Amino acid sequence: MALISPGVEVSIIDESNFLPAATASVPYILIATAENKLDSSGTSIAAGTLAENANNVFLISSQRELVNTFGTPSFFQTAGGSPVNGFELNEHGLLAAHSVLGISNRAYVQRVDVDLAELRARLSRPTGDAPDGSWWFDTSESNFGVFEWNASTGEFSFKEATQITNPDQLTFGVPRNTVGNPGDYAVVAINANNPVYYKSRNNNWVLVGSDGWKRSWPTVQATETNPQLTTGDTVVINGITIQVPPSPDDTILGLALAIDAASITGVTAAAINGRLEIYVDSTASSDGSTEDGAVEISGSALPDLGIESGRYESPELQHSPHTQVPAWRTTSPRPTGSVWHKTTPVNRGTELAVKQYNERADIWEENPVPLYASFQEANFKLDAVGGGRNLPVDTLFAQFDAEGNNTFTAKVYRKFTTGETAVIGTEPDATLSVTNAEFTISASQAGTSTMTTPVDVVVNGDTPSDFVEAFSSAGVENVRARLTDINTVEISHTQGGVIEIVEVVGTPLEDLGITSFLDGVEDGPEQNQTIISSWDTLEYTASAVEPDQAPEDGTKWYYSAIDEADILIHDGTTWRGYRNVSEDIRGFDLSLTDPNGPIFSASAPSEQRDGSPLQFGDLWINTSDLENYPRIYRWASVLGVSRWVLLDNTDQTSENGIIFDDRSRSVIT
Repeated sequence: MALISPGVEVSIIDESNFLPAATASVPYILIATAENKLDSSGTSIAAGTLAENANNVFLISSQRELVNTFGTPSFFQTAGGSPVNGFELNEHGLLAAHSVLGISNRAYVQRVDVDLAELRARLSRPTGDAPDGSWWFDTSESNFGVFEWNASTGEFSFKEATQITNPDQLTFGVPRNTVGNPGDYAVVAINANNPVYYKSRNNNWVLVGSDGWKRSWPTVQATETNPQLTTGDTVVINGITIQVPPSPDDTILGLALAIDAASITGVTAAAINGRLEIYVDSTASSDGSTEDGAVEISGSALPDLGIESGRYESPELQHSPHTQVPAWRTTSPRPTGSVWHKTTPVNRGTELAVKQYNERADIWEENPVPLYASFQEANFKLDAVGGGRNLPVDTLFAQFDAEGNNTFTAKVYRKFTTGETAVIGTEPDATLSVTNAEFTISASQAGTSTMTTPVDVVVNGDTPSDFVEAFSSAGVENVRARLTDINTVEISHTQGGVIEIVEVVGTPLEDLGITSFLDGVEDGPEQNQTIISSWDTLEYTASAVEPDQAPEDGTKWYYSAIDEADILIHDGTTWRGYRNVSEDIRGFDLSLTDPNGPIFSASAPSEQRDGSPLQFGDLWINTSDLENYPRIYRWASVLGVSRWVLLDNTDQTSENGIIFDDRSRSVIT
């Protein structure tokens, strides 16, 4: 329509847009997404992104159903959070489907068999997820609660323990002397016991709590430096008298050598910075009859040395929670260097981060790992009513002092079965090696962490039946023994508790095939002791990063490095690294080129990377044009002018050409 007036013409055009009437057609949208995306809840895999559902057509009726089926559309951002518009891996198709379902209630959506996540550029090789249910000891989040005592200040100081996961840092399981500095602590995290070591001032690693560790700290330290000693004066240690040697050995060093020469059990001495130091381990006896790791010192030379007479205790390791601080200031003095292993996580106490991989959710789930002294204490603390029977599979705890010799260890155990504890021997119709074998039995009970009093048992015979009869006659509450259908022996604890058996005469358990090779059976700290429980050593990977495994066959990897290239040049006979050619076909001495190889730069270099002048034959790879990568230039003279000359990537025949071999390596001819 036109309205005409003098000098004016107005045209009105109707450009209104209206939704057409509903039709029978349903939109079809072909999309590409990453594989195994999470659905909108963030806890389950979106079914449409599973590999087996690729190329299947889904009829989607709502936006909610779309994101539950294919996940939320993924769009890439820079490190600063800015969107990367137009990026090839942005999920535009999924976003289009989401928009369509905003105005429609039906759409056919098909995901092609392409995993966009595999096409993401990365510098490190791709890996596969850890196996479902696998365990990881995360050393980056774990702490072992090491507190060192200072007798002078009467205070503890927290000590960070380095966690070693590289076997190359170990010699026969002990940290190498090249690791760490004197005074450091280290945990060998790839040892199931997680032993904690201390580096002594002589640069040796010693297991905390061991006699070697006790001898690394002085139990007695004199206060007088280079005192004038009197020949014939005495130092009496645990009843053994040592005299100050005659001149010229009437010195601190001479006295230390005399103490060592006396061969006092568990006692050594040294002259350190002009002062006498006496070291005591657990074999020393202060009363001459028992080993207690202490010394009684007296004698006429003590005033000159600056040592008070009396009883001195060796360094001590104490495992206890934060509520039981060692009483080393007053009631039970201990020397500097003694260690408190704080077994609870309060105020930097022990906290072990043990995680299990959940494949469906693609996350590592952390499990609590409390510390206890024994299986029976763990059962009591975690299931006081049931005695261990009610604990679910995969319950964890760590046993401190796992070897039972008061050393610093923390071994993680896993509950491998629920209900009663049971173990079955592997030897049917066994014959006991001793006719009248003898052993003792004790067991845990619900409501207490104390084992029952051991009961003596004598087997009157040498058959599995004789063993079962003798075992049952002991009458230990909640403990049973029976013959199986194939005439092997099963031993059980109905409360899911612990059974301790000590063989006195013969080896009946070994004869029946009940050994530490079975789950839930291990050798105890006492001689000939076997412990039966429903706990077993946890097998895990100890590392500061998430464990992984080899990627699946056919996994794609887009290697995004643009600053690496292996370049060879043919010298007329063979291919050689181009910097190893002193004169190429152009007469260039390539050994003078940039010592770091080809120069990667977005702009033309004006010098070599070390600041030296450019040399004829230098190579520049232009990183500003990744669409045509690699654009390779050679520094050369053209008509008397030195400049960068672009090489022809399409020339694979002439002496100025380039061959790209099947390993994507540039080779210049």
